[in-house]
Amino acid sequence: MSDRKKTNKQTHTQTLLNSRITILKYLFSIILMILGRRSAGSNKMLFCGLLELLVIWMLTEVIRSFRVRAVVNGILMLLLNAQMLILWFGGDYISLVMLTNLDNVRDLSGKIVIYILGIVITLVFSFYPPARLLDLRKGKDGDDRICRSSASLLLSAVLCAELLFTLIYGNLHSPLFAYWRLGAEAKEAARVRKELESIENCTADFYRKGISCASVEKPDTLGEKPNIVLILTEGLSEHIVKDERGIMPNAAALEEKSISFSNYYNHTFATYRGISGQLYSGFQLDNYDSNSLIGIQNLLADQGYTTSFINTEPNLVPFASYLQEMGFDEVIGEPGHGYSGPSGSMTDKEAYEELLKQVEEKHAAGQPFFTAIYTFGTHASFDSPDQKFGDGSQSELNKFYNADYWLGVFIEKIEASPAFENTIIVFTADHATYADLYYNEAFPEYKRANPSID
Repeated sequence: MSDRKKTNKQTHTQTLLNSRITILKYLFSIILMILGRRSAGSNKMLFCGLLELLVIWMLTEVIRSFRVRAVVNGILMLLLNAQMLILWFGGDYISLVMLTNLDNVRDLSGKIVIYILGIVITLVFSFYPPARLLDLRKGKDGDDRICRSSASLLLSAVLCAELLFTLIYGNLHSPLFAYWRLGAEAKEAARVRKELESIENCTADFYRKGISCASVEKPDTLGEKPNIVLILTEGLSEHIVKDERGIMPNAAALEEKSISFSNYYNHTFATYRGISGQLYSGFQLDNYDSNSLIGIQNLLADQGYTTSFINTEPNLVPFASYLQEMGFDEVIGEPGHGYSGPSGSMTDKEAYEELLKQVEEKHAAGQPFFTAIYTFGTHASFDSPDQKFGDGSQSELNKFYNADYWLGVFIEKIEASPAFENTIIVFTADHATYADLYYNEAFPEYKRANPSID
């Protein structure tokens, strides 16, 4: 075989290999879209994603320069694939709230290996230089005008189809248009932030001398200043407590014998805003904003209460600093203590043991107290470190069952303690359960319009 024929054969083999890998590159994106559809439950998102993948493919076929084609295709494929990866794992496209919580990414350590593997594979497929897949039939002058003309016609047709889809259903389903919405969110947040810098102090507008809504008569068994324990459970929706499978039987039993409030929707997300919203009844623009309103802890301190917050993530410096600025007399939880939860956090077992210890110590001191705690073990991506639900195959169910188990142990012990005689216990959450991939698998029948609101 002549050298020329060998070269032609090698070139043909390489071209064929590149074409097959390029097909795999696009198939990978389609698989991500199907997985995202399973998580978000939206056929419109799947269809719109397929249209935009076709646009990227046709645009790639039109570009003549290999380098320009590789760069343009790589960037656009990364933008598309990133949205689909987030949609699969997180149930929604990338939002400003997600980005503002990136400095707390270690809170997702429960599935960190899966997340990193997904990111690496996505980067590899996105930036692999694509081959041109359409038949490159040459014109008489040796160029590829026929190919590019066909690609241009197909590109125009797909763009028209997406325009029609957008006119009918709007742009909320578009993965690429979601970046424009992300920019709009950031711009609006910056506008509000700038407006707040120049606004006069309006905290007086929020002040109320009393409670105008319906209240419950205080039982005679409670003293004039009963102790108050506030339990803020990480990401807990009411339907999980009421689930027929009995995932949280102790919380359900507690609800039955307590004053229960229904139709209470979480007003903000995520944890930083959620805790602040619960304590102050006010929305917080950014995670680390200090709150100049009057919180429950401030009101009770004025009534002679000692106030404390148990920090279950003492090694997370931003969270510890955030709690310190809330005006509690004491923030409990030392960094480097050696707790056995993720990143040195307290497990729910350790959290409830610490809460019981603090309640009994403060009761013995003889002064009315307000003690709050944020339990961390039900965070997105976590599994239970000890108690398992059923056969233990679903981490999403395990973590709620585990939290409920240790809540039950705490309630049993506190009810047998002298500290319980003059104590009110409030069991609630920082915000609803985030509807990510694992949530949707565990609760397939429970559909939500927004993954962060319930």
